[in-house]
Amino acid sequence: MKHTTSETFDLAIVGGGTAGLSAAIAASGQGMRVAIIEAMPRVGGTLHWAAGLMSAAGTSLQKQRGIHDTPEAHFADVMEISRGTADPEFVRKAVELASGTVDWLLENGLDIDPVCPQNVQNHAFYSVDRTYWGRNKALSILEVLLRQLEVLGRDGPVVMTSTKASKLVKDGSGAIEGVLVRTVDGQEQIIAARRVLVTSGGFAGNPEMFARLTGRKLYGPMPEGSDGSGIDLLLAAGGTWRESPYLMASVGGIEEEPGTGKVSFYERPQLIPQHRQPWEIYVEKNGQRFMREDNPVIDEREQDLAKLADTTFWIVMDANMVSKAPALFPMWSREKYEEFLAEHPSVSRAQTLESLAGQVGIDAEGLARTVAGYNQGVAQGGDALGRKHLPAPVATAPFYAIRNHAVIIKSHWGIRVNNALQVTDAAGQPIPHLYACGEVLGGSLLSGNSYVTGMSITPALSFGRWLGRTLC
Repeated sequence: MKHTTSETFDLAIVGGGTAGLSAAIAASGQGMRVAIIEAMPRVGGTLHWAAGLMSAAGTSLQKQRGIHDTPEAHFADVMEISRGTADPEFVRKAVELASGTVDWLLENGLDIDPVCPQNVQNHAFYSVDRTYWGRNKALSILEVLLRQLEVLGRDGPVVMTSTKASKLVKDGSGAIEGVLVRTVDGQEQIIAARRVLVTSGGFAGNPEMFARLTGRKLYGPMPEGSDGSGIDLLLAAGGTWRESPYLMASVGGIEEEPGTGKVSFYERPQLIPQHRQPWEIYVEKNGQRFMREDNPVIDEREQDLAKLADTTFWIVMDANMVSKAPALFPMWSREKYEEFLAEHPSVSRAQTLESLAGQVGIDAEGLARTVAGYNQGVAQGGDALGRKHLPAPVATAPFYAIRNHAVIIKSHWGIRVNNALQVTDAAGQPIPHLYACGEVLGGSLLSGNSYVTGMSITPALSFGRWLGRTLC
């Protein structure tokens, strides 16, 4: 089939999200003719909903606050938090670029939360305050990027939204020379380019791909665009998987509708002990507890959750906890919480533990033994799992079980690249004129078997900017 061919761009970018927009702005600023190919109706990708946490050492803001920090210290923290499982070469590159990225955002009007930098408690701690975020979460970052596009004006990239990349086009020697796309009206065209950069995100919004690679069902909030389609493009062009044994699971989320796998990112139970000490217990399908609920080491809690076969667990509590414990959903009113307990299909309620176990499909004898053992620990002031916060037994009917799941917000597998971010083939050789950055590289590249705060958005911005400046 014949296709029309566009003018030849210096750089075609597949994916108009965090990394893609950063690369496009930097490359356009160097005088390159750039095209952004974005499958969704708008650019921005996950910046439209993400928390937007960034990390960087040696920034101007740290210096203003009298915080001494260096990329070397940042590197050491990342490798310690990841237990040495992150890739040291790419971590070093990311942390060396990070301060320049954050300072660039600040210089260009990032509406940063005035409390920054801080050491946030969502995941494992850094050794110093080096985490940043906008007052409007990741949208604050997107606002800066969109303003930069406006500043570039006609010298900026050509942005093609609602345009699906279907194939990377090679010349006779095997070098990439463009991208075959399909527009929203079904027209096909080859976007000719001297270089192609794929930044279209991971597969944490693709249940089929996630299940095929991990053997588990996907539960998470990721949008439709996080479908791994860019990874498929790269594999078809000769790229190879960088496999990872690690499952990056965040503790606790409830399906919006049963069976969909969709979990709200912001309306989740507060299961971080630093923000709310637990009264409840968490049990798996056999009715047994699988973690110390008040363990302050969040990374260890995430590791415990990732070990569950189907990453599903239940929050078990009684009537006394419902009435007296701090709000399990602090973002809700009391009325909404009570409505949730009464009506949501993920909540079961019964007058006995045996009946409760039957309703949710967990082992009744196991649950009975677990609750009895926990209650004994409460009475004795010492818990078998080492739990310290033991405010009340699970003893007052009715009893409740809330079905929860490990929440996946980042895919861990990714595409192999060399240190110049060139996509490599099965022999480890770079595919000419083909590059990748962002989550297509896989979350475990820079975080290993842990969530390391700020090591997703910041490297995506930094690597995109670095490529945009160096590919000219």
